[in-house]
Amino acid sequence: MINTIMHPLEIGKEKFKWDWSDRFNSIAAVIGDNESSAKQKFIQQIAYEISQKDNQSVFWIGPRMVRGKELNEDGFVLDLLEFESHPTSEKHVAHEFESERMQLVQVYLKILSLVKGIKREDLVPLASYQKHVEGPLHGYLRAIDSIENTSHKEWINNQFSGLKRIKWEYQDGYRYVYDSHISDEEGLLDLFKGVWSFWALTSTFITPQQLLLVVDIPKVLTDINTPKEIKSIVKELLEILSKLSEKITMTVMISTETMFPIPELNIRHQLFLKYDSLDYDWRVPSNQNFFPAEVLDGWIRNEPNKGVWFDFFSGEVAILTQVEDVCLSKNEQIIEEIKDI
Repeated sequence: MINTIMHPLEIGKEKFKWDWSDRFNSIAAVIGDNESSAKQKFIQQIAYEISQKDNQSVFWIGPRMVRGKELNEDGFVLDLLEFESHPTSEKHVAHEFESERMQLVQVYLKILSLVKGIKREDLVPLASYQKHVEGPLHGYLRAIDSIENTSHKEWINNQFSGLKRIKWEYQDGYRYVYDSHISDEEGLLDLFKGVWSFWALTSTFITPQQLLLVVDIPKVLTDINTPKEIKSIVKELLEILSKLSEKITMTVMISTETMFPIPELNIRHQLFLKYDSLDYDWRVPSNQNFFPAEVLDGWIRNEPNKGVWFDFFSGEVAILTQVEDVCLSKNEQIIEEIKDI
């Protein structure tokens, strides 16, 4: 028997409770500007509080934005080529796991074609694989071998070789750090490697473990002028991660600077801090009915730590101040007993 004890989080001056480890509350979105709001402080404090309770429970996919702290080397390196060399384990629901495994490989090839600026069918020939002995990526590895030795083949091989060392560092949780100062397509590829490696990692877990995954999406990948094919892939990746919360004891917190793709993901819990995005501009009068007047007044006065939390299932709307003040509740606890069968 394994006892997992997790407390709700208390947020802001109002001590608003988010029962983050409950499966029905396990997906949340935070929309706020990285500079003019307290969003990053809020997320970092959540990561700190939970990692102090369990230093193996927090994972973070995001840019290098931790001010005043240096990431250390106490992380791990994941080899996706090694992961893809193995067949589906018997402990997985074969059809569902195989489907998502193939989906991620296809997304990877689609992103490579965007980076290269060519059609998907011109990137790598169609391939088959033996699912009882390997993963789908290895079929494409063999297909690449059949390509003539050109700069195109060398480029693809270099991309595949880069999957051998997906690095996760450690600071208040494990962090995959992507480069936020490169082209949209290359940034999407960098983000994707973090998503794919986390998905692969969770499939290897043996002992049930309560996890928090923070996914911090760069604005260049979700902005109103971002190419539709890039935004579509971002949404697809977040859908894959959100589904994980239905299969394992995991909570997903999605951080964006834009409204997209939060409404499209139908997320129950949404926290809005001051943000600067044209896809749903709070400064436009026709959009202001969505937000409480008190919150709008705070944003106009440039209050970075004022926001509103929507629970779109219960209908609850909570106005929050000093959102960076976050702690685990000391008065309540959830005890989940997991019995070995």
